Amino acid sequence: MSEHECLLFVWIKRIVEEAEPTEQPTSEGECTNLELVKDAVKMTQLACAIIRIWVRTFKGNACWGLVDLVGSSLEVYTTLLEEA
Repeated sequence: MSEHECLLFVWIKRIVEEAEPTEQPTSEGECTNLELVKDAVKMTQLACAIIRIWVRTFKGNACWGLVDLVGSSLEVYTTLLEEA
């Protein structure tokens, strides 16, 4: 990945940390060293956290059943991704 792509992942991780209260804040050293993009497990965890945010967005009070279906599908996908 390019340096710009690596920095984008770090930026996304910070956004996820703000949305997920269970996530621990990133230390400044991690952001400067870009450890996130070098660790496949951390990248998968970040992907799962992002999907879980989308699950919360899509599930709940929606006037269209399709929206709940999308949320439920994303939840199943995240579970499969975490088990892999």
